[in-house]
Amino acid sequence: MRTLTPHLAGTALALVLLLPAGRASAADHCETCSCSVTATQISFGEYNPLSSTAKDSTGTLTVRCSHNAAFDPQLDIVIGLGAGGSGDVDRRQLQAGPHRLDYNLYKDNGRTTLWDDVGGGGGIGFKVKGADWTDGLAVTVYARMPARQAATPGSYTDMVIVTVAY
Repeated sequence: MRTLTPHLAGTALALVLLLPAGRASAADHCETCSCSVTATQISFGEYNPLSSTAKDSTGTLTVRCSHNAAFDPQLDIVIGLGAGGSGDVDRRQLQAGPHRLDYNLYKDNGRTTLWDDVGGGGGIGFKVKGADWTDGLAVTVYARMPARQAATPGSYTDMVIVTVAY
């Protein structure tokens, strides 16, 4: 299994997907496979700690893969998101020095299913069919920052690893 590890970063009370295109080499069972990933930004905007409403946002990961369909007519991929600096996928945190703001990333629009890393079994699986899949698969990342957190003004950041396993 090969993985891509571009980064997901947040800044200025925003979680921003900054994923330069990455490339992975072929897996042992697929000598001609390759995938890359890019992303759009997720921004929470300004955060009001007195608001009783959570801040929701979305971003998009686009995964492009190609493989030899004559050798393997279908390529299965899994996209995972790491825990970030907190080390806990159940409680991801943006930080500004010693200050923290909780947020999380979800697989669904209702923001009920956390998006975990591939190793944690919480990645999202897809099947790539055909010789090339170069147009890409656009996958929405749902984000939420809970309401009523004690916030200190500042520029908050986090780094989350995006993994594409195939």
